Amino acid sequence: MQRSLNGLAFQFHHWSGQRLSHHHRPLLVFCLHGFMDHGLTFAPLLQALGWEAHAWDARGFGQTAWVPRYDYYHFFDYLRDLHSALNTLFAETEAEQVLLLGHSMGGMIASLYAGVYPERVAGLINLEGWMVPDTSPQSLPQRLRDWLTQCGDVNGLMPFARYPSPEAAQERMRRQDPRLTPAQIEYLSAPILAQDATGYFWRHDPLHRTRSPQPFRLDQAQACWEAITAPHLLLYGADSPICQLADRDVRWRSFGVDQGNRDTRVQCIAEAGHNLHLHQPVAIARVIQDWLGARPQFKDLPGA
Repeated sequence: MQRSLNGLAFQFHHWSGQRLSHHHRPLLVFCLHGFMDHGLTFAPLLQALGWEAHAWDARGFGQTAWVPRYDYYHFFDYLRDLHSALNTLFAETEAEQVLLLGHSMGGMIASLYAGVYPERVAGLINLEGWMVPDTSPQSLPQRLRDWLTQCGDVNGLMPFARYPSPEAAQERMRRQDPRLTPAQIEYLSAPILAQDATGYFWRHDPLHRTRSPQPFRLDQAQACWEAITAPHLLLYGADSPICQLADRDVRWRSFGVDQGNRDTRVQCIAEAGHNLHLHQPVAIARVIQDWLGARPQFKDLPGA
């Protein structure tokens, strides 16, 4: 389904199933995918959960439109898009709050939004959406120089690799994440493979491959994380690079881990890497159901 948000045509996905509620009121479930992914990456997890849910292909990813060549993908634009999407979906579903489920980049978007609009977010399920390395402000001059150089000639942007066949593109995906099953690779690649005279390529906007002018500032993210009031579940893969983050525990404390005054839970998912929702969807679904079922505000969930 296509929807117009902030001047762009967005691809939205919808799964039918059990509709969640919160304090006896309808609850919207919205999923946000990671960098260079698309909304259908949540299909295995949502199938295991059996929920009604919505997801998007974020701007410039998957089947959603690219920004004009004079524009750029500034990170806070994703929050503006999310705000617009929720306004639309709240009106359609009669929900007033959302359960945000985000992976990686999508988890970062969801976690920042949950701190900016805490009254709108009933719960946050964050799959490794806190792992961007901190960046010194002193890096800004060089970052801006790189950005201006890369974006100075939009026609010269580095295109995505071309492949002679869909199978060759899928093999690249398999090498990047060997844990994916052949069936997963098939459905993940099908909606985002395009073809021209030079071969097959991914539909994502190559502008995403340029260096952002705005460095990630952990202190700014922490200010948002500390403002979250909703219960939040932080999940990570046992074999993920996030396990090596030197300041991982500092980040978790910003979410309230070990603080005693906030409803935060962290759990490691065994035999999973960064794409944990694809590697262990059934195990994660069980953790999520147990987490929701243990909270009184979600007690009126059908079947909980």
